[in-house]
Amino acid sequence: MIGNKHTVFVIGAGWVGAPLARKLTIEGHTVRATTRASEKVKPFELAGLTPILWNSEHHAPGIERSLKLREAAADASLWILTVPPNRQMNQSENESWHRDVLSAAEASGVVRLVVLSSTSVYPMGGMMQENDASIKAISPHSGKSMLALEQVFDSAKCDVVILRLGALIGLSRHPAIRASKIGWSDPLRRMNATSLEDAVNACAHVLLKDRCCGAFNVVTPHHPTFNALGKRLVELGWPERLYDQHQEEQIQDVNSKEVSSIKLIESGFEFRTKSLFDWAEKMGGPQSQMSIPFGHHVIQGTLHGSDEILGEAENQAKEVVVFAHGYKGFKDWGAWGVVMDALSDSDRMAFRFDFTHNGVHPLFPEEIIETEKWSFNTYRNEIEELKAVVVYWQNRGHRVNLIGHSRGGGISSIAAAELQAVGFPIKSCALWASVSDFEARFPEQPKLEEWRKSDCLKVVNARTGQTLHHRFSFYESFQKEAQNLSIEGAVRKLHCPLFIAHAIDDVSVAAHEAESIARASGTDVLWIQIGGHTFGTHHPWSMSTLPEPMVELIEATKEFFKS
Repeated sequence: MIGNKHTVFVIGAGWVGAPLARKLTIEGHTVRATTRASEKVKPFELAGLTPILWNSEHHAPGIERSLKLREAAADASLWILTVPPNRQMNQSENESWHRDVLSAAEASGVVRLVVLSSTSVYPMGGMMQENDASIKAISPHSGKSMLALEQVFDSAKCDVVILRLGALIGLSRHPAIRASKIGWSDPLRRMNATSLEDAVNACAHVLLKDRCCGAFNVVTPHHPTFNALGKRLVELGWPERLYDQHQEEQIQDVNSKEVSSIKLIESGFEFRTKSLFDWAEKMGGPQSQMSIPFGHHVIQGTLHGSDEILGEAENQAKEVVVFAHGYKGFKDWGAWGVVMDALSDSDRMAFRFDFTHNGVHPLFPEEIIETEKWSFNTYRNEIEELKAVVVYWQNRGHRVNLIGHSRGGGISSIAAAELQAVGFPIKSCALWASVSDFEARFPEQPKLEEWRKSDCLKVVNARTGQTLHHRFSFYESFQKEAQNLSIEGAVRKLHCPLFIAHAIDDVSVAAHEAESIARASGTDVLWIQIGGHTFGTHHPWSMSTLPEPMVELIEATKEFFKS
């Protein structure tokens, strides 16, 4: 089965199912994915999936539901069921649903069916392996016996793989978010967790691997106590209530359990998250996903800083660093999350956000899939959105510092000058590898005329090979107010302190652009010797540490904020 291209049917494209479906699509498989949410249909299509708007509760159990599943799956030879037990349905009703899935899969002649389960099948106490499951163990999340649901597939005529996932963790499912307010419910229990990345990779692994069937545990091999994880989190800036040093020497809870994934590892699977301490470092300090309304759009952002996240300082005056990403960028690009963590502390929060027309979608936040929306973006759009974000924080009593990278530097300069002119001055503005002239980036004749006639200026993303395009309205929008979109003109007007940093070896934005901004503003440039356009970082970024050029930049920027 390895190396072949298949049609895969994902039943339930949710937190695990959606990124799994996208991963399989990128690898060349054809994917059909069900969703109950109509708003997911369009982004699924843009991501290359075939979305099926489908709800199991809309069909009568038995023959009707099984038949509708078969119709939704079409010719898919591989199926995966990611839908958890329905809390509103009793045990018998959930077992009936699983039987309908099996009946439909068998009637469709599928080669393999993967079913997601959980480690709640194991009793408390000791190291648990696949044959230690107990019918008496009840899932605390659904109140159902997961093993009884698994046993529905015992008589299957096709290959069935059961994946028992630990507690799912990820940026939006950090185990410490709730505990930050009330502490751990049982700090001495061992953790059996599964990162989203490992859950997705494990699904793909067992779905496509030859001679694979039976049950597998998918749990990070590291099993610290919650209290031990809390100690590491406190070191990263999380609330002190997550760690009780007086409990550290106590005997571990004898009823705790550790779930072994040795069987999965021996099948050739490699966990990306090997240590929950390393995972915690990668995730960084407290973060919160936020939405800021803006006209007919919603600006999606991530806030770094414990007080605001824990709801304890909503109205306290505090500094906020607002970060504006660059051209073909997005808030989750590379190391920006680690960088924002490094910039936030007890006195300062950091906020990174996506411009509404940068092409990413919240379901797929690390790639540009909304290419048509991207093509209609303008400089004015981004300026107005950045101004709206600044005013949002100012209206909550916070002083705002701006950081703009690359194109975001030019956007920040103009937004700061325009806010200053209408009585909303910012505290300071930092420009990282900033461009100095928007007009110089447009093509000259005859290419400009070719663009006008075709309404399509192609741009290749060197990192991904993806071809994007600008509508001619991008140029027309600039020409309507070219004088107002002068970056050098904006920095001349600024009354706030200005910081300029640039790497000497930047080949994307040449050093002379930093010099132009410096001359216009009367500000010196901090020259970073090496590091390129992104100061030694790249996408994706899997480390919790930063390269020396970025560390140098961050420390200098923090000193600038203090001064």
